[in-house]
Amino acid sequence: MHRVKDNINNIFCDSYFSLDDGLGERRQVFVIPNDIVGRIAKSSIVRCAETGFGSGLSLAATLLEAWQLSGSIEWYSVEAHPLSPQTINALLSPFEEITLIKETFLETWKSMYEHLKPGWNDKTFTVLGSNIVVNLHLFFGDINDYLDELSKKLGLGNTIDAWFFDGHKPSLNPAMWTEQVFVKAAALSLLGHSSFASYSAAGIVKQGLRKAGFVVERKKGFGRKHHRLCGYFGGRD
Repeated sequence: MHRVKDNINNIFCDSYFSLDDGLGERRQVFVIPNDIVGRIAKSSIVRCAETGFGSGLSLAATLLEAWQLSGSIEWYSVEAHPLSPQTINALLSPFEEITLIKETFLETWKSMYEHLKPGWNDKTFTVLGSNIVVNLHLFFGDINDYLDELSKKLGLGNTIDAWFFDGHKPSLNPAMWTEQVFVKAAALSLLGHSSFASYSAAGIVKQGLRKAGFVVERKKGFGRKHHRLCGYFGGRD
């Protein structure tokens, strides 16, 4: 739990989202490639897993995209350095499109933050005017412990539909981008069904994903970033 100034995480000296258009970045880099709308329209539920909760902007962008639908979002995430409600409010306030989502989410986050404990912290909320129920499952702790516990949390036979690989850049926060992380994610993925998106297109990320069995595509990045990655789980050889 730490201070943040001007969208910069002072632990990793990296921004939480694009300095140009954070909401647009979340939509283009994560939400659309993972086909969130299509998945909810088809089965009324989508299970998303994120590697770094940060400001919660990816969750807000996902809910905004699915606003007109009916169903539920099971949102699994991990955070070792949770932000205060005041800090998240300051980070999300510039995005007027998500004002209603932000206000409801912050009520939920304030309650979760005040009673935060190591391991899983669960809350459910629905934004007025939306028929989407959000079940937020936040793991307070380490990325590897999170992925180990996620298997138990999902329950027998359940897998992740959409992965949001979104830790701070690999050069600054390498623990979020190891081969071990991708192998554990692959073990929770369904062949030909589970998708992923990553804002980082670093070589270590591409190689790690491919080695774990993900089919990787490199796409044009958002804003000042040259490239991003997306794809699906194709299985290991």
